[in-house]
Amino acid sequence: MMGKSIFKMLAVTMAMATACSLGACGGNGSSESGNNQIVTSENTLNVRIRKAGYGTDYIYALAEQFEKTFASEGYKVNILAPREDLVSTNVYRDIYSKSGIDVYFTSDIDAEAAVTGDYGQVFSDLTESVWNQKPIKFDGTEESLTVEQKMEGVTFPDGVYNSKIYGLPYVYGFGGLVVNKKALDSYNLELPRTTNELFACAETIMEHALDTGVFPFTYSLSGNNYPSSVTNTWIAQYDGKEKFDEYYSFVNSDGSNMENDCYKVFAYDGVVEALESLYHTFDYNMAAYGSGSQDFTTAQGQIMKGTAVFYSCGNWFINEEYERYNRFVNDVTFINAPVVSSLGTKLFGADSVYKLDDAKCESVLTTIIKYVDQQKTVAEIESLTESECAVSLETKDVETVCQRRGYINGRVNAGMVIAENSPKKDLAATFLRFCCSTEAGALFAEKSRGISPYAMDANANDNIPFVNSVNDIASNPYKTQLVAEASAYRKAMGITGLFPYMGEIFATKIYEAQLTKYDDKTLKAVKDNSIYRTAAEKMSQDMYKDAKTKVETGVWKVIQK
Repeated sequence: MMGKSIFKMLAVTMAMATACSLGACGGNGSSESGNNQIVTSENTLNVRIRKAGYGTDYIYALAEQFEKTFASEGYKVNILAPREDLVSTNVYRDIYSKSGIDVYFTSDIDAEAAVTGDYGQVFSDLTESVWNQKPIKFDGTEESLTVEQKMEGVTFPDGVYNSKIYGLPYVYGFGGLVVNKKALDSYNLELPRTTNELFACAETIMEHALDTGVFPFTYSLSGNNYPSSVTNTWIAQYDGKEKFDEYYSFVNSDGSNMENDCYKVFAYDGVVEALESLYHTFDYNMAAYGSGSQDFTTAQGQIMKGTAVFYSCGNWFINEEYERYNRFVNDVTFINAPVVSSLGTKLFGADSVYKLDDAKCESVLTTIIKYVDQQKTVAEIESLTESECAVSLETKDVETVCQRRGYINGRVNAGMVIAENSPKKDLAATFLRFCCSTEAGALFAEKSRGISPYAMDANANDNIPFVNSVNDIASNPYKTQLVAEASAYRKAMGITGLFPYMGEIFATKIYEAQLTKYDDKTLKAVKDNSIYRTAAEKMSQDMYKDAKTKVETGVWKVIQK
């Protein structure tokens, strides 16, 4: 492309499900101090929180309220200086070394490792002390439901081991696309509901890119990139959640391990569909200047300033950029991953009972999605779509689109833990029950501009378009959380990432492919999108062969304990 340098990329390590996945990095926390003094008083809890994408203001406000609620008991909360490196292994080591900290707010924990790992049991069992108890409200009384009952439908496998709870979440994070709505509006374009609409937007933006300096996409290819924010959803949209769960667990739907056949998941149709869209999204020639070499903070700055329009990330984005780019806060919004257009062809196309052409399939698909987003019932959606598209639909197919549109790539990190060697476990459990209240969840929403699993509908920032959009997605009745969490069986085989390539992020391979070509004067996109399909099919085949070889040579092998 004219004026765009080609940056040579070094291989970078896979970091899709690390501490920076849906917990993000950096963030605000203007009230934090440098306090590192442990208080030994039996009425004072020592607490440390990870400095990450949702900031740290929440913990100070929560501690203040806790002390007010339990003023007569004299309970105090001593907040230690937040740390960015407060990830699982450091927390295990901290507790083992008798840090004196009673409660940690961290991320990416592994309950099994925290119980049976090199440091012995470092986390306290919260099953009876918190999980089966009722949250404590700000007036000191109990809520009507237990924590377990409140959390029905919220999955956090990293906090559970042998059916016992060792960690509880405090944030509900999920991925999608961040959109500079102001830039999109300047082209008279609407927010895309499908991948066809997304890439049609990209073509229009590209035609003006030399004059405007605005490109459709931006990204970072460092370890902090977030392509899985949309990729996981695309896989599930086409194949369904059952296949998606098989893909991420190497476990059949009947509960049996796939054993030597596990490599076959890389040939699932949904993987090819996701890769085709990903090749298009991570196309070097459609990316803002510098996308190949920048870190994630620079990529996010591109979105805030409007030099790029679409960015795969998560609902933590606005909190990270709220202070740095405050004047642009109202320019950006958030959407769930556009639905893969091939789902419409699959359900309504030439091989279906409807025999619709591709354009009609797209029309039916996007119309159904429009009404799903408006939270209408299946019956209403069916009737409205039939009327608008002049087609008779079967309810089961409408239900399928409603279900697939509701998928969100969520990873609810079990971040709240109590140190096993804490002498104040009872007080710590009281504090966690306080954290699990609806009021505490609303406080989290207010201070973090995020969503708490204990108060899904809480939104104290309804003047921010981005936050409104996030809450609309989270409160949609069709919402289903996709848990992109490797099973213990998959981990035992030594493969926990999105794809089987080791030591190289798959998005880098897409970047290096440089598939599209443009007219130097207009940057008009090539219309033949088969280049993306061909590349996706080849990568799927390569992954299949790579995984099969790893199984056959014993590189992927379950070691029985």
